[in-house]
Amino acid sequence: MGPMREAPLLAVLSAAVVCSLAFPAAAGSAFPGADGRIVFASDRAGSNNREIYTSNADGSDPLRLTTNTVADTDPAYSPDGSRIAFTRSNDIWVMNANGSGQVAISGLEGPDSAPAWSPDGTQIVYVSNQSTPDGGTTGPELFVRNAEGSGIVRQLTDTPSNAASGAPAWSPAGDQIAYQSNADGGFEIYTINADAVASFGTRRSANEVGQNYQNPSWSPDAARIAFERGVGTNVGDTTKEIWTMRADGADPLRLTSNGVYDVQPAYSPEGTRIAYETSEDGDREIFTRASTPGGTPTNTTNTGATVSDEQPDWGWGGPGGPVGPGGPARPLTLADLDDPRLGVDVNVAPLSGRVLIGIRGAAARVAGSGWASQKGIRFVPLTEVRQVPVGSFLDTRKGTVRMESANGAGRRQRGDFLGSLFQVRQSKRRSARGLTDLVMKGSSFRRCRAGRSKGAGAALSRRTIRRLRANARGRFRSTGRHSSATVRGTVWTVEDRCDGTLTRVRRGRVVVRDFRRKRSVTLRAGKSYLARAPG
Repeated sequence: MGPMREAPLLAVLSAAVVCSLAFPAAAGSAFPGADGRIVFASDRAGSNNREIYTSNADGSDPLRLTTNTVADTDPAYSPDGSRIAFTRSNDIWVMNANGSGQVAISGLEGPDSAPAWSPDGTQIVYVSNQSTPDGGTTGPELFVRNAEGSGIVRQLTDTPSNAASGAPAWSPAGDQIAYQSNADGGFEIYTINADAVASFGTRRSANEVGQNYQNPSWSPDAARIAFERGVGTNVGDTTKEIWTMRADGADPLRLTSNGVYDVQPAYSPEGTRIAYETSEDGDREIFTRASTPGGTPTNTTNTGATVSDEQPDWGWGGPGGPVGPGGPARPLTLADLDDPRLGVDVNVAPLSGRVLIGIRGAAARVAGSGWASQKGIRFVPLTEVRQVPVGSFLDTRKGTVRMESANGAGRRQRGDFLGSLFQVRQSKRRSARGLTDLVMKGSSFRRCRAGRSKGAGAALSRRTIRRLRANARGRFRSTGRHSSATVRGTVWTVEDRCDGTLTRVRRGRVVVRDFRRKRSVTLRAGKSYLARAPG
């Protein structure tokens, strides 16, 4: 690394013992944006004491942020890269990204550790072992509080079997928090609703005997979770390797396979790379590598053999300070937009590929003719988050869009959609409770009739004309030619085929309305239903 800069120093604190809750802290989440700086803990200043440092992603321009007689650990960037939360003397602290303005936001209720930010930067989830009225303690559980330290502290987890929960990571989508727990024996990765109260989540990792899954980190599109997997839980365990999986636990991919200590993964804000702590060069360093299998890792810290660089987190922003006047402008996220209004507008963001949007008039409604068709509408690329009117058209045939709509109770509901051209509809009536309808549009069914006229109907009947894939939490409905599928929190697909509309359910439950038979059918995970076309 290059010459070391020092940030403004806080007055030296008295020595204290730093709490350990039997496992290290997670890196948290990568919030969408351009790749900026990596924050990490290091003992490079000597005295066996860890302080907080940052550097550019390639290791240049190292900056020391803290100087204390106690250890500063668990650094985590805020979503906009302007602040860093960290652990000091069993409390959660927050400082500006250049090291100034250091202030404790938790106090005597701890010990506290492992902070992670909400995607709007207003809250922090962390690990705490708090006292209970009967004179005992909660054990290590997850708690949520305002990032300024004010207000009521909410207990998020209530771990069964007298076990522990820790290493929280808040999804950039805002609705879930990933964490590790040994409630099932070994450590596993779980997710829990971000608004839960003293509850417990759903296991996402594979629950292999003899394996521990720890330290989750969300990708910036909230689609995947990186984690470490190994036999043991101790520092230096050479069975530890870096893996990723989809947010539902499917499609596990191994990224490292080198027989050394690889831990603490942290996605880059662009999602293409992962920073992690490793002993690959003989001592503990921060490496970066591609977020998919393959490629060559890079040592970004490259310090001496007696130095340990640990606990990386990768944040958006320029070196040495908060984003602001004179600095680069942070890309907007859905959290920056105003709340969508019931039946008036929705918030959309491109996640991957090429998404097009078409808006007709002020509300895409044509007087006297009901909802508009897509004919005559000019489609343009969706390149950033936008608030668009209900009635707009989204073309996701070559990309994925994330949508937020009002749920009728003053909150947002969210889903990811791909594979089809569709129109967004939502009633203003409170009785509809925010039901958001995605009506598939486009494509021609003439091939179905042509095939039947040639006597090839049996072979052609299952041909798919259009398909909408969805993963949503909230009240959404996807409408095809012969049926609709209404959900609350589900992964599902609706296909318009020549022989009818087919609904498949991968997770959760879907209520399918068969238009021709005028009946509703409830489907659970693994099931499908074909609403047949007439004659």
